[in-house]
Amino acid sequence: TKEEIPQDLTLTKIYEHPTLNFSFKYPDDFTISTYPDEMGEMLVVQGKSAEQSFQMRIEPIDEDLTVITAERIRQDVPDIVMTDTQEVLVGDGGRGVAFLSNDPLFGGKSREVWFAHKQVFYQITAYASADPLVQAVLGSWTFK
Repeated sequence: TKEEIPQDLTLTKIYEHPTLNFSFKYPDDFTISTYPDEMGEMLVVQGKSAEQSFQMRIEPIDEDLTVITAERIRQDVPDIVMTDTQEVLVGDGGRGVAFLSNDPLFGGKSREVWFAHKQVFYQITAYASADPLVQAVLGSWTFK
């Protein structure tokens, strides 16, 4: 049985990245793990179940890219499925796009948020049902 994400999420803990000068709030009973990745690092924000969690890939980019657009994603990842695309502003400068996709690691229906800030690329992936959590966390995001 899938656990529903409560609509009245209380974000009481604060995660501060040690080098990239960003922070966000998350629920008290969640944990955050970080792992090195081929190109950067991966953060896993874990709730009571996989459906209440999300992962975030963070990679430096070697071009002066100030916004991630749906067109740019399609150029770089031609086979990607993107529906319900919406431009997003994260914090006071992360600009990108949110969309629904079909990531098999997330049951075939995933919420994706891809954005860039100061030559760093952020890719958030979650179960589509975790959208309220992702929105709440991104709504608390700040860049210093």
